[in-house]
Amino acid sequence: MSPCAFVHFAVDTIHGKSLIEILHNPIFKAYQERQPFSDNMLRPCALIDVPEALREIVNESGASPTHEGDDSVLYGDYAAAMDQIAATWRAKANQKEVNVK
Repeated sequence: MSPCAFVHFAVDTIHGKSLIEILHNPIFKAYQERQPFSDNMLRPCALIDVPEALREIVNESGASPTHEGDDSVLYGDYAAAMDQIAATWRAKANQKEVNVK
């Protein structure tokens, strides 16, 4: 079970688990503790907007990729590109900042 349709990392499966058990597994707890991922609501996504937060969540929770190659987005070939995309968007989004109240 993954916390987002685009975040392909999981700690557990839904087989034989209640929704409460799933929501209390390590990846969901780590995800919930960090929300919102940015004070600027134009940057709500852990994967695209704040990839360093997703790296922390995956490391802290012990989550594993659910598909071969998924970890390349955070640690491999695509990690630097994701960081650059996030940094470029952060600069633009901060010009039009929308804050959490």
